[in-house]
Amino acid sequence: MSSTLSNTLGYSQLASIHSSLETALVSAQAAYTSNSYDKDAVRTLGRVSAELVYYSNLAVMATATDDSVRISASSQALSATASIESIILDSEYLAGRKPSIPGNAVFFVLMCIFLGFHLFYGFYTKQRWFGISWSCGLILELLGYLARTLLHDNMTSFSLYVMQLTGLTIAPCFIMAGIYYLLAQITIIVNPALSLFKPSQYTYVFIGSDIISILLQAAGGGVSVANDSRNWKQGKALLIAGLVFQVVSMTFFQICWYAFLFLWSRELRKHGESGLEPQYSGIRARKAFKLFPYAVSAAVIFIYVRSIYRIAELVDGFDSRLATHEAYFFPLESAMMTLAFILLSVLHPGTAYGRGVVVVVDHSLRAVIGKEKKDDQKVYEMEL
Repeated sequence: MSSTLSNTLGYSQLASIHSSLETALVSAQAAYTSNSYDKDAVRTLGRVSAELVYYSNLAVMATATDDSVRISASSQALSATASIESIILDSEYLAGRKPSIPGNAVFFVLMCIFLGFHLFYGFYTKQRWFGISWSCGLILELLGYLARTLLHDNMTSFSLYVMQLTGLTIAPCFIMAGIYYLLAQITIIVNPALSLFKPSQYTYVFIGSDIISILLQAAGGGVSVANDSRNWKQGKALLIAGLVFQVVSMTFFQICWYAFLFLWSRELRKHGESGLEPQYSGIRARKAFKLFPYAVSAAVIFIYVRSIYRIAELVDGFDSRLATHEAYFFPLESAMMTLAFILLSVLHPGTAYGRGVVVVVDHSLRAVIGKEKKDDQKVYEMEL
């Protein structure tokens, strides 16, 4: 490459390029001096310096008559070429590994389908909280996959990289917010006495913790938007903190959930349906409701696995194998979330409870379960 260019470009052209690069070097040094933590400034300075070395040696090769001088200049030019290629690769996110367009496009389409379903079915069955929280999560999911698809042809786009990172990282918080509310609802339908806490307490504790997790992760994404190595490290730390907080919350949730399922099962073995809330026996008799706890359990496990993977990925580094190889990303991120979406789409709470059946945990610590008020409808109320 070096010898070809030195033969193609005349000395005057090389001198002109050299002069332009010297001017660019002054600008790059000024940018670096003003903010030595700016990753773009660091890369630009390194690239311009390497290019200056490269073209300087081409100029030597174009004029030198001594073979040893030409060989030395050629060697230095090749070394500069390697440096330039390394800097270009370093400026690409995901360690230069292009996200798969077909793979990410498939998940983008799936998220669009799930979003459409939950927007419609959530309101159709009156499960508004679940529908809204899941729709918010799915919007973030599809934006994340859209960004990954576009990143394929623009690997140096910082905005696309941050968009896919924060979108896919934060989305499960909204998904879990919908699931947390289900525990409060199911305890009301079965028997609040079998629960470790009051239904309203589940709502406040877990959704409150979810909000904290969202704020931490959103702050991490926001700080990371500044293309500055100091902010990038702080943003990464906040993202990890938010994910860890989410996993801790999910762990506590699963303890409460499985304890409730155990007590529910024990009550059925001892006393049968007589130990459960009699006014909601019709809901519990529904085939979909009998399968519903299994779907919730499996969905939470899938999201839990995904969250642990995300923590490991961020701790390992943005350029690690976990972060850059889709052989890990698709099964541990995409597949886990998709399986959770499938389960609680097929066994949606609106299907489990019945259309129009509303279970509300309100601020006055009262739960209202029943159909929308019509002439022949009943409204059941329970003190919590």
